[in-house]
Amino acid sequence: MLIPVEVLFVVVMGSTAVRQSWSAATIPALLLVAATVPVLVEPGATSRFPAWVHGFYLSFLLAGPFAGAQLGFYGRWERWERWERWDKVVHTSSGLLVGYATIFALGVISRRQNIGLPPVLLVGGILATGGFIAAMWEIAEFSSEHLLGTRAQNGNLEDTMTDIICGIAGATAVSIAMSLHLKGHRFPLIVSLLQERDFRFKLSRNGELEL
Repeated sequence: MLIPVEVLFVVVMGSTAVRQSWSAATIPALLLVAATVPVLVEPGATSRFPAWVHGFYLSFLLAGPFAGAQLGFYGRWERWERWERWDKVVHTSSGLLVGYATIFALGVISRRQNIGLPPVLLVGGILATGGFIAAMWEIAEFSSEHLLGTRAQNGNLEDTMTDIICGIAGATAVSIAMSLHLKGHRFPLIVSLLQERDFRFKLSRNGELEL
């Protein structure tokens, strides 16, 4: 799925560059890099994300930053009553994604350090990370509106605050699921995030590490 998405971003970036619309080319250029983040993180963590995380992340990039900011759906759909809160769904999804990524990261740390992380740290870590990312996203949207001319925030404080609330709501939903999971109510997505998918290395004949 990564290659078709990367090709799409390259095509859009190239078409806007041909028209010398450099500000419009900036968003697909940034998304081109952002799309590779999970693939780049995995070697550093020496552990693989579940396949559904990759799909969720790329779908999020397409539905949010690309469709919303690049294609202008934030500005167009605000006039359509049925899509009036479309961006709120995107922000809520971001909170879910951040929550899942936090569980994955804490699971890797727990395995590597061979320690059992206390439930309050797991749940609190999800909420704290979700709130931080939600705030950083709004800073990014504010900067994008002033530097690139996007319409992600619709120019009002209410939109900014409700976006942050939606992001935190998504992370809160994941933290609740994690809390229930720790009490014995198993959630398949959380189970997949906590499963060991660490890379296995071995020494080659010339003494180098290989997978």
